[in-house]
Amino acid sequence: MSMLNKLSTIQSATTLLVLALSTSAALAAAPAPDAMIVAYKAGKAAAVRAEGMAPQVEPTLARFISAEGQAARPEVVATLRALLQRADPAGYAASCEAIRDADFLGQLGQLRCPTLVISGERDPGTPPALGQQIADAVPGARHLLIPAAAHASVLEQPRAFADAVLGLLAGLA
Repeated sequence: MSMLNKLSTIQSATTLLVLALSTSAALAAAPAPDAMIVAYKAGKAAAVRAEGMAPQVEPTLARFISAEGQAARPEVVATLRALLQRADPAGYAASCEAIRDADFLGQLGQLRCPTLVISGERDPGTPPALGQQIADAVPGARHLLIPAAAHASVLEQPRAFADAVLGLLAGLA
């Protein structure tokens, strides 16, 4: 079975959860003051609505992929840059607001499936301490730190990310 087929198994699995902190949905659960998160995301949403995506592209790239990762994977950076440039500002702003308003930390203890929380070591938006906090809240969850990766660890360190997910799957067999 190819790695792509193995990873696609994750999409259809109902007894498995991988919380990859390469998405910022966990940001609202951060131990930072709620007002700071709300202000940041509200400001970002307003800026995108007023100015479009162009001013957000490079700062987002810097948060998503470390400088070393950008140097090592220029093709990934180019693709992500193009995606961000083409992103619909209204949709991007709405996602900022959805992240701002999400708070699932209190419900994580209800999960009853094998769970792997993946964090990038250099993620400024969802730092490793938050990944550990999330893993601690889910019964039996494990936290994995991907070294030298920022927010989009799946893009920056795809082999390490895939190995982590495949390791979780192997443990289910």
